[in-house]
Amino acid sequence: MTGQLNVNFGFELDVFDELAKSLHAAGFAVLTYDKRTCGRFNNCAENAYPEPSEGTSLQEFAGDVMAAVAFLRTQDGLGSIHVVGHSQGAELALWALSENNTDIASAVLLAVPFEPVDVILEDQLQSTRDLLNRAGTEPSQIQALTRPTDSIVQGLANLRDDSSSNIAVGGASAEFWRSWMAIGESRESQLAAVERPLLIVHGTADTTINEKQSELWRQASTEHSEVSTVRLSCISHALNCLEKSDPLELSLGDISRHVDSQIVEAITSFFRSTKTMPPGVRR
Repeated sequence: MTGQLNVNFGFELDVFDELAKSLHAAGFAVLTYDKRTCGRFNNCAENAYPEPSEGTSLQEFAGDVMAAVAFLRTQDGLGSIHVVGHSQGAELALWALSENNTDIASAVLLAVPFEPVDVILEDQLQSTRDLLNRAGTEPSQIQALTRPTDSIVQGLANLRDDSSSNIAVGGASAEFWRSWMAIGESRESQLAAVERPLLIVHGTADTTINEKQSELWRQASTEHSEVSTVRLSCISHALNCLEKSDPLELSLGDISRHVDSQIVEAITSFFRSTKTMPPGVRR
């Protein structure tokens, strides 16, 4: 990752590689894989994945989680299986846990939204406008800078209003967006179906998935004894530490170049508290 919403780090942070290596160093077996939308076809990863079809849905992504779990079940020497997801991946991890309480011992959700993706994008759009206003940006320039996101927000609003619309939004099909929104609308039922320990982690410096989402998770978790939430100081959406949470006050020296140890400690402590070592772990 090179940053988060409205914050450019100025360098590349290989978040998932660092996290996987840190968990492995802590004594856990780790399985990671590239998302099916990440391959040579878009210069995202060096794999042989085919380019996703126009009708690809988020449920297929969720199916990939279960395929990874099934693969781990065939491996000798592993104990229980735990799932770790980040952002959209965390949404899929929750779905997997709610659908399969046999093969998965527990899950950790990092920087996970509570509300559906269209609501999240609308909040992000407003957050960007507010930041640009505080920075003294001219209204015409604000409009120009936010036009791409505004177009997606309006497109998703149209999909909400017209259930028969098949117009693509932001380069992705209507089917893909509807499947993503549907997963986001079922948080309560997903939580109700969880019968294994679940840890939800947010950072105080995350501008992509903000404090509102963290609070919604905290409120929802009070009715579910298996679910716990934690909010870690200074952690961004990229899981590094930002010494200042206001993007307008940040300098390069305020931005850590590594996944913060608080994240690794939260995950490993949670896994060990389930007393199911040694697990297989995926992101």
